[in-house]
Amino acid sequence: MFQSLKQIYNFILKSEVRREQKRDRLSKIFLGYMMIPAVIGLCLLSTNAFSQTSWTHTTGSVLKTRIEDPPAGKSGFYALILTYGYEAAGKSFRGSAPLTRDSKRVALEHKQEDEFPVGANIQIAYNPADPSESCLTRGSSGMPYFFLVLAAVLTFASYKLIRTKPTPSSVPSDDY
Repeated sequence: MFQSLKQIYNFILKSEVRREQKRDRLSKIFLGYMMIPAVIGLCLLSTNAFSQTSWTHTTGSVLKTRIEDPPAGKSGFYALILTYGYEAAGKSFRGSAPLTRDSKRVALEHKQEDEFPVGANIQIAYNPADPSESCLTRGSSGMPYFFLVLAAVLTFASYKLIRTKPTPSSVPSDDY
């Protein structure tokens, strides 16, 4: 009688271990598939960053700055928004873009007064095909490569997770 109870217990133990291994494997596979949209997004960011590095650079001037508050009733970051003007193809254009974000309004007010007063010169990049499309130029031109490397790492990790093989059972079988 005790032998049959022991066999039933071992059978339940084996099935629980197998079920847990299968659940772990499926969760890894699911995570691997969930990483695919992140890889696609990084590739799109990289493509956009590469296209902007080939845009024509010019000097513009700050027309107006403002500090945007975080959403009402929520904690968040304040944003320093620049409105700038520039000349391209013999015409004047205006653009607006967030420059930086900070959790402290005072830090942005100092940056607004010291670095970006009205009339200050700033570097602008504009699309030669459509000069009304522009962006602030800042940071390094290595950002597209960073996005590509990150996408490659996530692709490799996603592949490894999706191709997860079932682990061999650590519980010996009774078939001997």
